Amino acid sequence: MTATQKPTELGASILEAIKLAGVSQTEAHDALGISYATWRKRLASDKFTMNDLMKISGLTGISLYAILTREMIQVNAA
Repeated sequence: MTATQKPTELGASILEAIKLAGVSQTEAHDALGISYATWRKRLASDKFTMNDLMKISGLTGISLYAILTREMIQVNAA
């Protein structure tokens, strides 16, 4: 993903899920077995397989449904 490319809706949802779970992008792309450059390209183009999404779900502890629908619950640590 270049500086001008932005994540797609799915890409943004994945980024939100890993952030909520306290997982780094490095941990996420390592779990998928892909390079950082490939990770960024996939975020910008929705080139994630179902297997990729299941791995992200397992890594973050956030359900696949929640990632796909962006219905993640944020816990407010006030």
